[in-house]
Amino acid sequence: MILTVALGGALALPATAQNVIDLDAPQAQQQAAARQQLAAQTATTTPTQTAAQPGEPRQMIMAVAPDRDAPYGKMRLFSRDANGNWTPDSKVMNVNFGRQGLAWGIGLHPRQKGQAKREGDWRTPSGLFRVGKVLGNPAQPPEGFQGWPYHHKTAADTWPEDPQNKYYNRLYTVPDGYRPAWYEKERFRLDDPAYYYLIVVDHNRERDSLEETPTSVPGYGSAIFFHTERQHANGKPKPSAGCTTLPRADLIEVIRWLEPGSEARYAVLAEKDYRQLWQEWDLPNPELFRN
Repeated sequence: MILTVALGGALALPATAQNVIDLDAPQAQQQAAARQQLAAQTATTTPTQTAAQPGEPRQMIMAVAPDRDAPYGKMRLFSRDANGNWTPDSKVMNVNFGRQGLAWGIGLHPRQKGQAKREGDWRTPSGLFRVGKVLGNPAQPPEGFQGWPYHHKTAADTWPEDPQNKYYNRLYTVPDGYRPAWYEKERFRLDDPAYYYLIVVDHNRERDSLEETPTSVPGYGSAIFFHTERQHANGKPKPSAGCTTLPRADLIEVIRWLEPGSEARYAVLAEKDYRQLWQEWDLPNPELFRN
């Protein structure tokens, strides 16, 4: 008796001599034929590496600090290749973190043991986060921009950091002619060159899309961005209050690199945590980060 076996429904191989099992043959021979079918089908339908699936990030900003208390570190841009592997898109950049180092933030990662980010603690949120909009002083983004969501900042724009404010940790544009009592404290400083361009880091900002109004936990940290670094009088970069800062030329490189629809992520970790979590979190291999 000859039986044609369809493994995997629509993925079954055509009925040829290579995918039939002779039920009158010895049992060992039948089992060997079944294994051969399965191996052939798997080789046909499964690539060596799993490619990125819809909704998975195709771009990753990876930043690493020497330890959780370090106010500085390294950063590199990565994208997925056709097989789903992370490959470098940039040189390794020098970046600055909060003056007190890192503390676990609220993002896409599971809750971690250790110090958690709090408002005003001078620490950069550590973890895995969505990359939000680019905010800029110019009406138009820099040349080479690929169309990532961009917001032209004006004098009407604010980003409240007061946990009691109902617009806490979100972009809020006050209506014409309306200047609430908290406006002066929470408005964007358009004359500050460090804030000429900003990239929003979605720490403590639960949302499903770039356009949805996020919800935040009051007191767990707000107004986390990438922005241009400040410098001491001797030219050395200053730590931040909790943002990730870097030279403006490198910041503009990141802005130009962002691709619409890429589900870009920002991962920022201490070296030890990076080596422990990179496989679980599907991050670039630490060795690729260094080379």
